[in-house]
Amino acid sequence: MTLRFLPFLLVSAAPHGTLAAAQENGGRADILRDVVACRNISAESGRLACYDRAVERLDRAERAHDVVVLDREQIEARRRANFGLADKPDLAARAGEADLDRIETVVRGIGSDANGKLTFSTDAGGRWVQIDNRPSFAVENGMKVVIKKAMFGSYFADFDGATPLRVKRRD
Repeated sequence: MTLRFLPFLLVSAAPHGTLAAAQENGGRADILRDVVACRNISAESGRLACYDRAVERLDRAERAHDVVVLDREQIEARRRANFGLADKPDLAARAGEADLDRIETVVRGIGSDANGKLTFSTDAGGRWVQIDNRPSFAVENGMKVVIKKAMFGSYFADFDGATPLRVKRRD
């Protein structure tokens, strides 16, 4: 039997002490190291028994939400969906990649808030609201928008090359 592991992120909801121990052990959670350690057993029956125990423990932990296993595609989808939310950590740090500083997406909903400021949602997820006093222009559904990090927790929304508007993620 050949086991094939795809690139993924294993996030443990373990107590702080366990996380510190994982960081000392190359950044891997104990539960993953237990699975990997099984391949060092030379006897096939012992190796299979080890894998069975370790995989069962990993499966139980995942079902109990003590660990989360994501592949790169899922990580990227969550990063895009969480872009702009201050209380959602970027999964990139855990995956060893740079934080997102921009997303390219498409407008999927348009409106205005109580102050007449432009609001819009995107296919990447989330609702955004204009926070500057620039006059807004005719933003339309299906229009491309590039949202880039700015200063002090704000972002710039650049709609098809027009003058960017300062925006903030609402939800």
